[in-house]
Amino acid sequence: MYRYREGGKHRLTYELILRDLKERDKGTSALAVGMMVVSVAVALLFTAIMALVSPSAGVGGKVVCGVFWLCTAVIVGYAVALLVRARKPLTPDSIRVVKCKLDAIEQDRYPNAYEHVRGEARAVPRYLFIFEGLDSYHPNQTELALAEVGDEYFVVTLATKPAHPIRLYRADTYIWDEAADD
Repeated sequence: MYRYREGGKHRLTYELILRDLKERDKGTSALAVGMMVVSVAVALLFTAIMALVSPSAGVGGKVVCGVFWLCTAVIVGYAVALLVRARKPLTPDSIRVVKCKLDAIEQDRYPNAYEHVRGEARAVPRYLFIFEGLDSYHPNQTELALAEVGDEYFVVTLATKPAHPIRLYRADTYIWDEAADD
């Protein structure tokens, strides 16, 4: 079990958590705008091609074109949701921090998700952290390597979704200092 000595603990504050969450969303705006521009451009190109082929394609061509635009609308909707999340300022009131014990580490039911390992996409097993009273959490490789059942964590959730963990901090690494930002 990976443990820090007591003197090596860091102060965990709302400011640190908000900075880490903002860092997580870095680049999301550019990605969302790129998704919107590319999907609409491809849909317009596809529509132009279908307009040329339309006399021979008949109703089937119009249906295919409609399905293509429907998919484009879904992609644009997802990109707008990403933009809203990235632009919405987080405050200490919008997050919740709870100290929980790790109850179990289980393999995901979709075990071979593709992740980038050393620059290439590989099928690697994904695991879930299970905390009592909370949804499962997908840890990254470092969090997984350092974890054992029974470890305590400071679990960060959004106030609007109090059962869905968005970030973890090990309790043996950090000291929760709620009053530091008041």
